[in-house]
Amino acid sequence: NDTIAISELLHKYNAFAFFDYAGVGPYTTIDMNPAPSSNQARNLAYKDGVFISTHKFLGGPGASGVLVARLEIFDWAEKHSSTNRNEYVPAAPGGGTVDMVIQGKHKYTNNVLAREEAGTPNILATIRTGLVFRLQEIMDPAWILQKEYKLAKNILGRLTAPGMEKSIHILGASERDRVAVFSLTIAVPRMLSRDKKRPLQIHYALLSTLMNDFFGIEMRGGCMCAGPYASQLLKFDADKEEAFWRLLMGYDKDPNSDNDRPCTNIHQTDLHSKSLKPGFVRFSFSYFAKDKDVGFVIQSLEWMAQFGYLLIPLYKLDAGTGEWTIREAVRKAVLSGIPSKRMTTGQRKHCIPVAIHCIYGLQKLFQEQSKSRRQQSILPISQPLDLNLEGYPDSGQENNRSQILFAPHQAPRDPLNTVPRRPENSESSIALHNDLAHDNILRVPNMLHNVSSSDVSSIISSTSEYTIDLNQGRRDSTAISLPSSPSATTIYTPNNTSNILKKSGHFLTSLLTSPKDQRLLDDALKELSMDSLRAEINAVECSELAKELRWFVSPLDVALLYTQELANPSQTSPFPHMN
Repeated sequence: NDTIAISELLHKYNAFAFFDYAGVGPYTTIDMNPAPSSNQARNLAYKDGVFISTHKFLGGPGASGVLVARLEIFDWAEKHSSTNRNEYVPAAPGGGTVDMVIQGKHKYTNNVLAREEAGTPNILATIRTGLVFRLQEIMDPAWILQKEYKLAKNILGRLTAPGMEKSIHILGASERDRVAVFSLTIAVPRMLSRDKKRPLQIHYALLSTLMNDFFGIEMRGGCMCAGPYASQLLKFDADKEEAFWRLLMGYDKDPNSDNDRPCTNIHQTDLHSKSLKPGFVRFSFSYFAKDKDVGFVIQSLEWMAQFGYLLIPLYKLDAGTGEWTIREAVRKAVLSGIPSKRMTTGQRKHCIPVAIHCIYGLQKLFQEQSKSRRQQSILPISQPLDLNLEGYPDSGQENNRSQILFAPHQAPRDPLNTVPRRPENSESSIALHNDLAHDNILRVPNMLHNVSSSDVSSIISSTSEYTIDLNQGRRDSTAISLPSSPSATTIYTPNNTSNILKKSGHFLTSLLTSPKDQRLLDDALKELSMDSLRAEINAVECSELAKELRWFVSPLDVALLYTQELANPSQTSPFPHMN
């Protein structure tokens, strides 16, 4: 923003000019008294105050927050105080704020700094604050700003490239110079809202969890502090804002209530339907960020925009708190076939293979679930599944749903049960990770476990797709190299699901049949049962307004997609493809 023009405009009409430098402060000069925009203009470009969050500076965690303000502001505030007392009253009275106290009388100090900082100062944090400003000064804020502009431009080019714009939505201005701080949402175009007018999104809390769990990348999820600004970024009109307000305040549950209820203090109650609170994820890059690190983050986001929603059934949503937690039995099932070194080395080259393995692990579990239902009923399929959540059958109708999904002529034989029941390489389990003996580990889809390094060309490149030769059978675990700068336009091209299932016969092992293995399988299938998933979404959609406003993809949505693809593979598969 042009802070000089804004200050001059505000002061022209006798208003104050305060600026929040919490986000941009680490990357630019903070000048309280800049030169006016023109020689003819009065000097109205000064700032009345700025707010600085030094913990966002390089080396700043643990530093103090800073308020910089003109002394006249404090005088003005005292004169216009609501107390109508002829004295300076600190915002937080305490030690060091008074000059003299006797029985029934006191005098506060006239030193603003002493009066407004009661008690012993945070000395170590203050020292760190000085150091981070010194570091910024050494690096030169002008150079930092230009580096940020260049970095942001390159990142925007990747995230807004053709093919990405339908999934990745960058919030805020993208056509002007900006620092490398980004807020975004990831949509899933194939899954629509109840009114069919907008695609559902990956929940921001889940997106930040997925980026952390699979890629070791930390992002902040939420709506941040500036709620009205967040509403503008999300393009909410007044009606949409009001609808979310009523939902989160719980007014939608009582048709006779309104926003002026005198008996309830909303500040003393928790939000309702916290999982439906809108938001986005935010992340940033320091001016010291290496190109390979930036490339890895963007590559991970690109992959997540294409396939991340397929991992949603791994997690369970708490409708009350809005938190997503891992389904432990499902986690153990889908990870049991991954070599332990892939899970413990922390190498970036293993991140995407592990994520893809989990997708095919989920596919295998849904296939096992389908087999169980198919054994109960084999009525012919009448029509494809409708992913709309309206009209879900009750739990008592589960058998009827299974009759719709599967028929003998469409799934006469499971192509995945064509490999030995026992793994040949007993060193490839993560038994220690799961605190289970190897022989008792549940064997599930092991996507990249069976290939050697000679069978793998590359996981991503600017001109090639994700290709793996699986015809050599089980071998040692593969070392796959992730390029730092993959193409933004061609990352992965999905293939026909039927081809995937044929290929998968080379590496998907059958589930073991020991009692312990069967218990683990049963636990995983129970966590992924349609009844359980439906109960989760019913807790979210607790009212008609909640159903109307749900904006994120649920585990049930994705479970229905898995089962539909198993029953009726689409021409363009949603799954990552293998050659």
